[in-house]
Amino acid sequence: MVFKTYVLFNDLADVIDEIIAEIDACRFKETRWFRKKADRIKGLKILDYTVLASLAGEELIIPLIVSFQLVNSVNGHEYKEIYYLPLIISKELNEKGTLLLKIEHPDYCAFVSDGVHSLSYNQALDRFIRTGQSIEMKKGGFLKARLLAGDKITRAGSLTDLSSNSLTLVRKEQIVKTYRKLVEGINPDIEIGRLLYEETTFRNFPRIMGYISYHDNDGREYCLCLQEEFVVNQGDLWAYTQKFLAGYLDYARINSDRELLLNYIEDFSSEMVRLGTLIAELHLALASINREGFKPAGIDETELKEWYRTMKENVQELLGYLRKNEGVKGPGGEVLKLKEAIYTSIKKVFSLKGHLGKKIRIHGDLHLEQILKTGDTFLVLDFEGEPLKEPVARRRKHPSLKDVAGMLRSFNYAAHSALFNYLDNNYLEGMPSLKEAVLIWEREVVKNFVTGYINRVRDRRADLLPPVAKFNQALALFKLDKALYEALYEINNRPDWLPIPLQGILGCIRELETKEDTVNERY
Repeated sequence: MVFKTYVLFNDLADVIDEIIAEIDACRFKETRWFRKKADRIKGLKILDYTVLASLAGEELIIPLIVSFQLVNSVNGHEYKEIYYLPLIISKELNEKGTLLLKIEHPDYCAFVSDGVHSLSYNQALDRFIRTGQSIEMKKGGFLKARLLAGDKITRAGSLTDLSSNSLTLVRKEQIVKTYRKLVEGINPDIEIGRLLYEETTFRNFPRIMGYISYHDNDGREYCLCLQEEFVVNQGDLWAYTQKFLAGYLDYARINSDRELLLNYIEDFSSEMVRLGTLIAELHLALASINREGFKPAGIDETELKEWYRTMKENVQELLGYLRKNEGVKGPGGEVLKLKEAIYTSIKKVFSLKGHLGKKIRIHGDLHLEQILKTGDTFLVLDFEGEPLKEPVARRRKHPSLKDVAGMLRSFNYAAHSALFNYLDNNYLEGMPSLKEAVLIWEREVVKNFVTGYINRVRDRRADLLPPVAKFNQALALFKLDKALYEALYEINNRPDWLPIPLQGILGCIRELETKEDTVNERY
């Protein structure tokens, strides 16, 4: 796409609305950070912008607050979502950012690109954060900087494209996390990170150095980005696990004996005891924060009804998608056949009233990619909560088993994903011995993780957990809730992965079909 103009380079910000109108909005669907890939983009509108920096007539750095007008792919409902888009308009092609548009002028040529990973953008952010001041924007809002600690930026580059936020490594000691889809209010990631550091002794997470928020002309606040310390690590636990499972599957092809497989995974599964203990320490720290939004509390009937309503809506949306897409492979048809069983399963939330443990503030979106391996221990990342949830929902207190269920679903994802990749995306027709091997791995790591978790919590704050006789039913219900959420996420982001959460849903239904709650010795 080309935008032709006679506007001088330094005045391009004055026609930014025209520039944005020329960008093919479908380019945003190619990015990881754009959430609703299954829905149609009807329009794109700038809500606010400013020129953060102008560099010698060669480059303009323009943070944008934009509104996407979207159309739901299932029911045709129109809705809007607000995103943060830091643009760079440069006479040199920005190789680190997605090219969105070319500008042609009789005297110059320029390129419009996403500037989130560029050095100049991150240096401009850093300078602004250090001021601790505000910048007025062109349409009534302002940017506010808050400095907590930090040093100057000397380099920048993309850290990963696997997050729905954008992570930029800006030097050895620091990362800039950019929140793309904006939610009103202080981001839970910032709120929890600051309180854990200031009011508890839990330190297994990166320290926040500073952040920037946008305030619109109606007084609403949206967090745009934060700077946090960079900790030397061996990578996130998802990548670590996938590497381990690739070797494990090679071994399992020629060694199908159960005892040999258990010996192979012994060290890995032992690490999961330590991880379970660490997540228990996180929950105990959050429960110790003496603030109303964090203190442990009981779960009332209204909350159970809301939980049931949310799960029911997710079931309805998922079934609607499956009915509309008759070509969905594998477990999709089985999920449709078990419609009534799914509705029966989610109703069990009411029979568990009083048996779910106390609610506290939790991580909210805990999975293997949110854990960094650092030597013999781990760091927990991203306290932002589930990216598809509304901001109010992200700040609610929940039983700690919600986080535990998230980790168990992530182990399930890791097992199926490894098999999926190992068998060249044909894992539904894969070798039975390899399927059994990944099930052995999953059962062992789940058992060890849960053992490490419940032993620590029951020793310190047993009231945070369900009673032993109700533990497995409660955990299965939380896993079902998570699997439903995952299925909707995959529909919008990675449809090829949809069979994984669908199989998870089927497994949770089987677990919840237990007639009576009994003490399960598994943990």
